[in-house]
Amino acid sequence: MRVRAYRFRAYSSKTTARVLKTQFEAACRLYNALLHAEQEEYERNRHMMSRNELRQLALDLRKQNPEFQVLHSQVPSRLLIGSTRHGRGFSTASRTSPR
Repeated sequence: MRVRAYRFRAYSSKTTARVLKTQFEAACRLYNALLHAEQEEYERNRHMMSRNELRQLALDLRKQNPEFQVLHSQVPSRLLIGSTRHGRGFSTASRTSPR
């Protein structure tokens, strides 16, 4: 199967660019908070958090923190989809050898 790549340029106004930057930064901070929480859980209990636990934590963080409320309601759940594929878990910090 051949892979195709496309490049697009977006010419946005300063207002739109500022809103996008704010949302990307909030998503990045939420992802890092989830990663940190999972790493702490692993260090404490030698147990990786399940996908449902991470999803619930993401939703709780979004409700509690006004900074994360700028994100669309599906963003916290969507942050986890690519990272938990194939049962590998959210972080790679617990792995000792590459797969």
